[in-house]
Amino acid sequence: MLALAISSGVSVLLPTASLLANRRTVKAEKTHQIIAWLIAIAVISETINLAVYFTEELINTLPLLHLYTVLEFSLLLLVFHYFLEFLTRRRMLLFMGGFVAVELVVITWFQSIYEYNTVVRTLESLVLLVMALLYFRQVLDQMREHNLIRSFAFWFSAAVLLYFSGNLIVFASSNLVRTVSLEINVALWSFHAILNILFNALLAFSLWMKPQTTH
Repeated sequence: MLALAISSGVSVLLPTASLLANRRTVKAEKTHQIIAWLIAIAVISETINLAVYFTEELINTLPLLHLYTVLEFSLLLLVFHYFLEFLTRRRMLLFMGGFVAVELVVITWFQSIYEYNTVVRTLESLVLLVMALLYFRQVLDQMREHNLIRSFAFWFSAAVLLYFSGNLIVFASSNLVRTVSLEINVALWSFHAILNILFNALLAFSLWMKPQTTH
């Protein structure tokens, strides 16, 4: 489990390397610039978590996860905005504002910032899953993209679909499982670590593909 957790954290270097190798595209494409910000935040988050683990300090880093979740959701939604016709600027801002409002309500009345944010992580997964599915429906309806295999939007949406569909049950049940069975909890988070590695690998691959924007 430890080796898998470390591998999951280190896997963020895959899209980092892809961004560095495609600096010209990053400078030209807003979608890639947004992902660069997302990866930078993920690197900082993983570095803090690993540092806390190896120094064996009893520090609760879950408040950072609450902040990371809001930033991750907003940045991923912003990427979808550039190629998903459904996600107009107005709708995107409504989703972002609503998500922040839910986060504030949850941490005020339901889950402390020192608890794993199951409600908000589950909501994030559901909304982003819908966005990914809407993209694939858009592709089927329009059939404008002749070479999907070389499309950034396709691989990015596939990464989001894989990661958040697989993690939906992890995020929704994590707090409950932790109190019921250590073995199931370990298996659940091992599954999460594998999905995180696959997500970063697909994200890295998508950054080599042809950008596609509609806005």
